[in-house]
Amino acid sequence: MAACADHSAAAIEPSTFLQVPCSELTLAIIKPDAVDAGYVHDITYAMHSNGFVTVAETQDRLTRVRAEEFYEEL
Repeated sequence: MAACADHSAAAIEPSTFLQVPCSELTLAIIKPDAVDAGYVHDITYAMHSNGFVTVAETQDRLTRVRAEEFYEEL
């Protein structure tokens, strides 16, 4: 889930999102054990309660190979 603080959901449209400086974006990854335990709603609620707005969301299970590629890119 990518989120951008200090913006209202109504103010962010996809074209605007692409123009937001990267320094204002946060990538949130909810780990599989939290998903399996049913904490997704609680985690996203906590994020939104602290001023973050979801601008894009996807749910994927990474393969080991893809996870290694993801961390290699960091």
